Amino acid sequence: MTERLSKEEQAKMVSKLQKLLALATSPNENEAVSAMDKAAELMEKFSLSMADISENGNNKPGKIRENLVREDIPGMGKRRDLWESVLANGISKAFDVKLVNKPYPSLDKNNVRMEWSLCFMGFKADVEISIWLHKYLRRTIGRMSTSSYSNLNERNNFAHGMVSSICERLRKMYDKRNVISDCKALVVVKDQAVKEFTAEHFPKLIKSQGVQLKGNRSAYVHGVEEGKKVNLSQPLNGTPRQEIGNQKKLN
Repeated sequence: MTERLSKEEQAKMVSKLQKLLALATSPNENEAVSAMDKAAELMEKFSLSMADISENGNNKPGKIRENLVREDIPGMGKRRDLWESVLANGISKAFDVKLVNKPYPSLDKNNVRMEWSLCFMGFKADVEISIWLHKYLRRTIGRMSTSSYSNLNERNNFAHGMVSSICERLRKMYDKRNVISDCKALVVVKDQAVKEFTAEHFPKLIKSQGVQLKGNRSAYVHGVEEGKKVNLSQPLNGTPRQEIGNQKKLN
């Protein structure tokens, strides 16, 4: 059951959650797991969203602008797999983040060459959790597709099937989250700020093409079913966590 907080109590809780999410990016896996578990528990208990956490209830345009960040991450392999981009796009939509695919070589912030990359833009906490979830899911999908099929087209079809299921689950999960957390007005303000921020970085964006499957479509159907079973949280140290956004009581 959701507990109600006063404005002062919510501000203190949001501050605590921001610190926990910062710890969730720690290279120490035990510390990261513990922090994200606690953050998920508190978000569920007090019906707080990533929008609330990112902005601490402040929807002033100037304040929002200060919290916008851009993070570029390399693709999983040298060859660009379209399913990975589709996955990143689905995750980004769920977390109010904008995604840009960069299919050409570029340098990361440490001047390391990336054959192709994904650019996430939005609020720091939103971007961090989007990248965190994307890296976990792309490893899971890549591993499962390789172990299930030897043919490249079948592997890709299986991966696209998994991505399709996962993105649909994320869409439903976060539609429910936004209704429960009652932060629609803030999300609208955030969305406009992120769009403007994205346009400044990429003024001439080209719309991506749709997915066309090749070969055995049964592999796609297989992937759809497997995607329904994936735990939408990162099982660090082999211990799966409660799905983020799940409305069941956390232990």
